[in-house]
Amino acid sequence: MYFRLFAKPSIALALAAYLIYWSENTADQKTSVILKPLMDSISLGAAYFSAGLLVLSGLGFLYSGYRIWRWQNGEIPFCSRCGSMVEIRYGRHGEFWGCMSYPRCRGSEGI
Repeated sequence: MYFRLFAKPSIALALAAYLIYWSENTADQKTSVILKPLMDSISLGAAYFSAGLLVLSGLGFLYSGYRIWRWQNGEIPFCSRCGSMVEIRYGRHGEFWGCMSYPRCRGSEGI
């Protein structure tokens, strides 16, 4: 359950770290006079994009922690089968509460 909450922010954080590393290393490379402005603008764009990814991954970590805090305080319902967190899912017959550890646990309840 915790893996599903923190997987997307972790991937965004790793991608931002790689882009920061890439943008710093490409700025120091020797390139031709024609490609120098293009490489500078690409590395600058990668730096701005990685800064945005860092902000988004930080917000993702905060939101995931907030969801866990709400679950522990009883504001989010528990799964009747395994006791894990449930989330709103959409199926053929409308909305329902579905367990977050879905393939392992198939607990669901109507809203």
